[in-house]
Amino acid sequence: MKGPEGALMRKRSRSALAVTGAMALAAALPAARAQEPPAPATPMGSLRPAWVFEPGLSLRETLTSNVRLSEVGMVDAVTEVSPQIRLRRDTGSLQGYLDYSITGQLYARNPRDNALQQSLATHGRAELVANKFYLDADARISRQANSILTSGASDSALLDANRSEVATLRLSPSLLGVLGDWAEVEVRLDLAATRAKDSPADSYTNGADVHLAAPASARRRLGWSLDLSHQASRYLSGTSTQSDRAIGTLLYGLTPELRLSARAGREANDVLSVGRNSYETWGLGLRWLPTVRSAVEVNADDRYFGRSYSLRLEHRFARSVFTYTDTRDATGDAASGSNALRTVYDLFFDGLASSVPDPLQRAAFVDAFLQNNGLTRTSLASGGFLTTGVSLQRRQQLAMAFNGVRSTLLVSAYRGEVSSFNGLQAVLPGQPAGSGAHQRGLSVSVSHRLTPVSSLNLDASYSRSAGAASAEGVSSSTTTLTASWNLLLAQRSSLSLLARRTSVSSNSKPYQENAVVANLAKRF
Repeated sequence: MKGPEGALMRKRSRSALAVTGAMALAAALPAARAQEPPAPATPMGSLRPAWVFEPGLSLRETLTSNVRLSEVGMVDAVTEVSPQIRLRRDTGSLQGYLDYSITGQLYARNPRDNALQQSLATHGRAELVANKFYLDADARISRQANSILTSGASDSALLDANRSEVATLRLSPSLLGVLGDWAEVEVRLDLAATRAKDSPADSYTNGADVHLAAPASARRRLGWSLDLSHQASRYLSGTSTQSDRAIGTLLYGLTPELRLSARAGREANDVLSVGRNSYETWGLGLRWLPTVRSAVEVNADDRYFGRSYSLRLEHRFARSVFTYTDTRDATGDAASGSNALRTVYDLFFDGLASSVPDPLQRAAFVDAFLQNNGLTRTSLASGGFLTTGVSLQRRQQLAMAFNGVRSTLLVSAYRGEVSSFNGLQAVLPGQPAGSGAHQRGLSVSVSHRLTPVSSLNLDASYSRSAGAASAEGVSSSTTTLTASWNLLLAQRSSLSLLARRTSVSSNSKPYQENAVVANLAKRF
């Protein structure tokens, strides 16, 4: 289903950098570029290879005071060896990337805990018929929190029963065409599946969308569109829903900077009751660009569950960025929407769209920025959490970034909530029907470039989760402090040293953990 979607996702020690970085990068371009290693010279007339294959290897050693996250700590040393492959193609009818790693974990104290963990982030688009027929595919493997109400580990080396390996796959073929000279049409199918190991949050979703719109040449002042959609979701827990929507939209440009929209239609689903009901829906929207550095976007809709809305305010100063978002909407499956994981790459790539319009240049710049900050395309900005049914979610977030010549300050504050629609379904694993949750948090990150090849990062984050409705009384709060030093040893080698302290207050599983981590990475 299309429309604004709320988000309520877990924060980790790097969440401030990840959440605000997408907006801050535009202001931080000079500093980030100063850290980039020089690209090798390309002979005149040479062609860039269609396929870029880049293997890598990292060795990570973690010494922790509480490997099992228990009230009584257990010291352990964890060695992680991670071979990686990165494949990218930016030209031709087949474009996309694949970033995959498999990590072998060796526990010094108890070899029975030894394990393998996979990480995958891939996206591809194939143009099967020129300018007509496309196939998009996405796949992810990561570790996510089973329950938003239980504090989880900030490091994959720690043994955390609240985290599961989650695999998602989405296939989306689309057909583009025109209807005479009065409309452009797009027909799209969506097939998505989410598999969560040791969790009842598996989901399967299929959908179809038909989008008709006035030709681009006719949209200078007045435009229109018609959207028809169908979605069916099924969860392993037994919950299943179906929904259909038909929405007509009128768009009017008062000025090149101010565009208004109005929409109306009907939607039918079985979310609020056992049977299928039909509802009227309508909404208004506004997009205003008062200056080249400012943006205001507002959308409000009357939906079957009440009011749905999204608000985004953004302003960029010479060396700082301010952004505020507030969203409230429904989520239909674990493979997409507000409870889905988002990587650091996703946030940076989206946030740089206006500053670096060319997608290939933007992808190359984001890759260089992630490398210089010890991150990869699979690094999670928000690990997400799993749900077992359609839920109503709201999220508010205020993010600010201040960039100096050699230093960057990132601040992010957020508040969110998730709940069941009718009180009859269980949407949080391990919690009774009708349960909900509230979450709020604050993250601060300071980064200082010591030399052209080294940097120092200080991060502090606090989050609190509390149950609502039938889950009232369940709560936890997490405070994490980290300090890290990063060094580019050579153009394709890096070393990082990190110290971390985590303190969790909970009425079910309180603990404290201290750790030092060393990581050596090499790209071939």
